[in-house]
Amino acid sequence: MSQNRTRSRHPVSSFGQELLEALIRGGERELTIELPEVKNATYMVQRLYELRKRMREENHPQWELASRCRISNVIYVSKRPVKTNIVRVRPYDSEFRSALDKALGQATAPAPVSQSQSAMDAFLTNLAEEVANDQKT
Repeated sequence: MSQNRTRSRHPVSSFGQELLEALIRGGERELTIELPEVKNATYMVQRLYELRKRMREENHPQWELASRCRISNVIYVSKRPVKTNIVRVRPYDSEFRSALDKALGQATAPAPVSQSQSAMDAFLTNLAEEVANDQKT
């Protein structure tokens, strides 16, 4: 007789702080993590994806930051995927960075909009005046 076992759901707090930091930083800039063997790198990729999934399920406050990165230990050799011992955690669309930097460097900057006071500034000024008047009475 066999029992059906369900996988335990590890909460975010059960993951190493270093994994969380790798996800957060990987959304900002590329991280390259070299591990001793391919199996270690593959396991790390799985753990990073699992952590990100748990963060989403628990509505973790840093989930949006962690969701900004791509995680992989695969490179392509002759158009074929090959797993390596190197994990790359990098922002989505980072492969376009150099082309975009070049194009944006050639673009002319828009003329600055001159407004003496933004709507938010006006609102805050009026609010401060109302609070001051209420405190006087």
